[in-house]
Amino acid sequence: MSRRCIPLALLCCASLLAMPRTQAGVWAADSHAEQPYPIAPSLPANIRDFLSTEVSGPVFNVEHHYGRIAPASNGAYLDNVKASRHRWFIEDQRYGGVDLIGGILHRDRSLLNTGIRMFDFGLDREARDGSFPGSLGLFHGPAMFLADAGPAFILLKNWRAAKSFLGPRGLRHLNWEIGRLHDASRHLVHAWYHRSGHIDDGSKEDRFFEAAIALGSVGYLVGDHSLVQKSEVYAREGMRMTRSNGVMPENHGHDSSYQALGLVYATRYLQLMTGQKLFAPLRRDVALGERWLLSRVRRDGSVDRAGDDRTGPGCPEHTNAGACKSVNYQAVASALVRWGVIDKSRTYERRAYLVWLQNWRRQPGDALPKPSLVINPTHRTSKQVGYGWPVWVSGTRYLPLEPIRVYFNHRLVGKTVTDQIGSFGGHSPVSPVSFTPPTQRPGVYTITAKGTYGVVRRTKFTITS
Repeated sequence: MSRRCIPLALLCCASLLAMPRTQAGVWAADSHAEQPYPIAPSLPANIRDFLSTEVSGPVFNVEHHYGRIAPASNGAYLDNVKASRHRWFIEDQRYGGVDLIGGILHRDRSLLNTGIRMFDFGLDREARDGSFPGSLGLFHGPAMFLADAGPAFILLKNWRAAKSFLGPRGLRHLNWEIGRLHDASRHLVHAWYHRSGHIDDGSKEDRFFEAAIALGSVGYLVGDHSLVQKSEVYAREGMRMTRSNGVMPENHGHDSSYQALGLVYATRYLQLMTGQKLFAPLRRDVALGERWLLSRVRRDGSVDRAGDDRTGPGCPEHTNAGACKSVNYQAVASALVRWGVIDKSRTYERRAYLVWLQNWRRQPGDALPKPSLVINPTHRTSKQVGYGWPVWVSGTRYLPLEPIRVYFNHRLVGKTVTDQIGSFGGHSPVSPVSFTPPTQRPGVYTITAKGTYGVVRRTKFTITS
């Protein structure tokens, strides 16, 4: 069951469903598992690189494994649920990307349609010239919308199952949506590009990468090279602002959450720049920014807000609803995990999962499984062991991606690595540790599962005569 998410920070994050509790004797497959997304080798290299990151296991885990958005029946979300056509926010509809991509990767038609409906709520209000009458976002609002819509529709357009999933009518509608995104992107350029690289507030670096991915993704989506060229101007301006210590300035200072948001934009844009001159210098700047962001994340996944200009202590800024902006844990996790995939870094990936767990704990109703180590069955006869009948061990509440060694008394019988919430076996996508007891001798034995990062759990197993 999905719920509307609770705005935890500067932006509302995708809501997360509670993980089913692990039960003894139940070895169920993960019902939320990612489905294959074949990437055609005939696609351009940059699109292949972009898609490979977007559909990678770690990004799927953080963004779409349990992520759901629950809009109004007409697709309206956040302030738009009650807003009039004369005062609304096109940027609130960008969250359609969570469900659209999630629907693709889960092969979930209902979820996919929810994402489409959210985007359509905004696109249906778009004027012929590509503007969004009544929306209060000026340049920033449409850019935020396009920064999520463009990447989402790149996935949908290049999905091999799109034809069978959408049908003829759905494909015609997809072409209409892509046309609307193109018109909106051109309007940003024609209406606001009075000087090279116009932005609403040039003191905020994340907005330059927001504009870059907005124009760049739609440019590659429709084959409009002029949009791609304009996007590079924004990216270069953002790179110019990045400091040598990795800080991406916000209001001339630093802000962990907005830097994370800027890095989500920048890492997506980086993949689209594969093969371009901009790729290498952009990668260096992104690496600096990611390193600084990692330094703001504590060992438990919480984020240091000290000195943050926009989401720090003291309520320096408010949301549209009037609440104090705070840490955007979803954005921090997303930025770190994307760099973990691009840089092939388990350090960034694991830290991203710890941040993601902090976000999970802050979602009302989302409960992690209780700490446990379960063996199934709890006993075998000597004869069954002699026949080679196996047992299965599952565990919960270790650390994310923690290497585990399983012992029968003091004898090593199996190894594994936990999933994103520190589980293996049970409802986890990670299989249980399976082994045949190394002795037929009747007795009570200790099963120990030791984690490399210090978590140790034990249970008992009995062999009867």
